[in-house]
Amino acid sequence: MLQSAFEEYGDDGFLPVVVMWQGSPEDAGILAAQLNLTYPVITDLELSLFDRWNTLSVTPSTTVIERGVRVEAIDTTIDTTILDDRLR
Repeated sequence: MLQSAFEEYGDDGFLPVVVMWQGSPEDAGILAAQLNLTYPVITDLELSLFDRWNTLSVTPSTTVIERGVRVEAIDTTIDTTILDDRLR
């Protein structure tokens, strides 16, 4: 879902970043390769990004940081059309 959105909206400034709270940087690279992701996959073992940006405090989750640093947590695990609607 995020890869296809990145391919469609990346030129407009949409940049997804997968943040893993477990695993090594090497694991992040392996995941990106396995899933054919062309956007960043990083680790956050100290949970600093998770604590700051995951307003729902659940995983997996999607947090949208819009231009102007407006943060909106949306649940894309149930309805995957939500992200597409937000990007249009």
